[in-house]
Amino acid sequence: MSLGWHDLRRTVRRRGADGPAQVYPYLLKDERLYPQLALAIDYFESMVGRPRAELDGEVLVQFFADHRLARAVVASLAGHYRYRRQGFADALDAPALARLAALDLHSPADLRAALYADVNRHDGGFAADAARTAAIGRLAARVELAPDTVEALLVLDAEDRAPLVRLGLPPTPAEVAAIYNHLVAETVLRAAARVDLELAPAARGRQDAAAAFLDSLTGHAALAGLRPAAVDAPGAAATASLPADGEPAPARRRAQAAPCHIALLGEQDALGSWTRHGRRVVRALGRALVRHPGAVRAGSALVEARGGPYACSLNAEFLRAFTGRDAADQGAMAEGQAPREAASSPELWWDPRPEMAVLRRRGEAEGWSLRNWPAALVYPEGVLFPDFALARGAVTVQVVVVDTPALAATVARLAPRLAGRGDVLLVAPAPMAAALPSLGLPLVELPTPPVPAPDAGRGEGRRSPPPAPPFPRREGGTGGSGPIPLAVVIAAARAFEPRTAPPAAALDRVLAAVREAGFLPAERALALAGCVEEAELAGRLAAAGVEDVRLVADVGLHTEAFLRRLHGAPAAIGTG
Repeated sequence: MSLGWHDLRRTVRRRGADGPAQVYPYLLKDERLYPQLALAIDYFESMVGRPRAELDGEVLVQFFADHRLARAVVASLAGHYRYRRQGFADALDAPALARLAALDLHSPADLRAALYADVNRHDGGFAADAARTAAIGRLAARVELAPDTVEALLVLDAEDRAPLVRLGLPPTPAEVAAIYNHLVAETVLRAAARVDLELAPAARGRQDAAAAFLDSLTGHAALAGLRPAAVDAPGAAATASLPADGEPAPARRRAQAAPCHIALLGEQDALGSWTRHGRRVVRALGRALVRHPGAVRAGSALVEARGGPYACSLNAEFLRAFTGRDAADQGAMAEGQAPREAASSPELWWDPRPEMAVLRRRGEAEGWSLRNWPAALVYPEGVLFPDFALARGAVTVQVVVVDTPALAATVARLAPRLAGRGDVLLVAPAPMAAALPSLGLPLVELPTPPVPAPDAGRGEGRRSPPPAPPFPRREGGTGGSGPIPLAVVIAAARAFEPRTAPPAAALDRVLAAVREAGFLPAERALALAGCVEEAELAGRLAAAGVEDVRLVADVGLHTEAFLRRLHGAPAAIGTG
């Protein structure tokens, strides 16, 4: 969950009529509010299992005496608590579920559809008072349940009846404070029209350190979809060559002079908002900073918002809130402790989306879907920005690419917390995988060495090629002779799924229904199969080798015979 600019608790100071106002977002710098945070956690714990309608937001306002701070704390708790929409299994026993399934009623939506059909048939489409009571009575007699039970089942999946559930262990006040601070820093950067970064003296004094951070920032900016002009580093230049075969070669950067300042430029969307593009800025900057934690000393953000413009100082406390670590010499320490092969290993700019498209065309995705830009994993000991997430059904796997010693040090520090989550998969190129200690976390060594992405742009008017794939191209999309790297990661992600037999009976029920009717809407098919997403249903169909039934995204399932009848209908009408 994210915050909006106007949701931030902040202090604004104006100095004269000219220039932007200075804004100071409120950060939890010490433990003074930990007792109030503990009360907020206890309140959420008391609401676990209770419906959403019973949550009183004013209770948290009384804890913090500030509406904006209370809303931000609720947003900080959203990663640990979630509202879960209910189904029949939450309210009925096994015999009742069997009776409803025999009547082809598998969800509250099915029950409402049955009631609407009955009202259309007996009451002309509208039933109130006695007619409504009679309609519910007829439906109750049909499903062999009490009328009051049917009344409750009709609205069982309503949002205000969704119970609160906790994901994992209860959070501590320190965890909530770290998430709150990260959300505040992220909100400022998302709303910024311009972000100016001042490199630390250690980075300015070493051309390789400055170039490494700039390479990381421009590479991740390109992956995030920023335009080349969005990253401006005066005094730096880049060269990229094209070999004879036309494939982009690794970018070879040489700094004319180590840059002292780097600017990230925001962009407004058609509605005048900076936040849509700002998400890309946050993604690029966050992934670069966690890989080079000591590269930036300070900076400023210019926010163009109502009542502005506003200037926000990106001091050490702000950077610590964003990346969850002290910017002191941790990056240099990690470099010094890493083996030479790992320290010299290039960063991996990996966009797995083209590979996923290839796997889907081949039928090898197995129902897995790819989610880009998952939320950061924030803890008091550090912050990780997962590169992407793989999802199938109720299982979601956070994939973290470990390609620098500093990032490996953060992963090692967070290892106990990540192991407790049980949904994090580490991916590393060969040199870094060999350098990672035994952390008790699932680790995948990529089958081929990475290739750095070309320049994402430096300075105005400087054109650069699009990001190159990090792996040699394979025939048909990402080819070569070896396995597709994403396929290796998906194979490892299967270990996160519960060891249960596939629901063949549910799939048989879906196939029987669609073969009988010729067509089945997507929502109905998902309910019958017990699937959460269409990708999961597609994976089950592919695994079962079903050939006479096709899934059309956002439409539903149909048989080949139904499609032939549909195509022949216009011709038949024309000849009639």
